[in-house]
Amino acid sequence: MKLTAKDVADYMGVDYVIASGLMTMLVSKGLAKHVENRRSTTGKGKPTRVFEVNSTVQLELASEITQMPVPAFKEAA
Repeated sequence: MKLTAKDVADYMGVDYVIASGLMTMLVSKGLAKHVENRRSTTGKGKPTRVFEVNSTVQLELASEITQMPVPAFKEAA
């Protein structure tokens, strides 16, 4: 299935920035592939990145999250 970050944002009901970051992460994990750039009809701005993904993607985040350092918080004086 081909889609853009805007498609993902609209479908998931999240901001474009979140959807774009998700697509970048999926590409880095080999779960999505950047297949083309679409120019706007006006020719202005950056081209839209088009990705190809399977219709179902399953992510397991637990192993990555448990390896992240926990920030230390200072109590307010």
